[in-house]
Amino acid sequence: DAEAAPLDKLIGACQEYAVFCLSNGSFFNVLITSGSGRVDEPEPELEVNQIRNRIFGHLIQALDNVVDDEGSAADAEAALNRARILFYYMQGFVHTYNGSLESIDSLLERTLPIYNQGIRTLVAGMKA
Repeated sequence: DAEAAPLDKLIGACQEYAVFCLSNGSFFNVLITSGSGRVDEPEPELEVNQIRNRIFGHLIQALDNVVDDEGSAADAEAALNRARILFYYMQGFVHTYNGSLESIDSLLERTLPIYNQGIRTLVAGMKA
């Protein structure tokens, strides 16, 4: 939604990530973690890492839009680290529920409100 507030866009993207990972079982491990390199590597050798880094760049930008940094060179590392913190949170959620015996629909209905609140809490701390 182009008209959505930056925080709503960020939460929507994070939610879609969680839904994708939980809905696609072990495939997300191949796509996200297998053979992974650093997200700050400028030109990774593996194409999958190039894709991951582009996706991570979108996460950095979406989070930066919420935190409202001025984007100075000194803040680039802080922006990267904030995105890492959010990604670690997202991965923790996914790994907690990956392989759950609960149906995906039931699981998401029960846990996504908590997940979204966690993102709001992280962002509030980053803004403070």
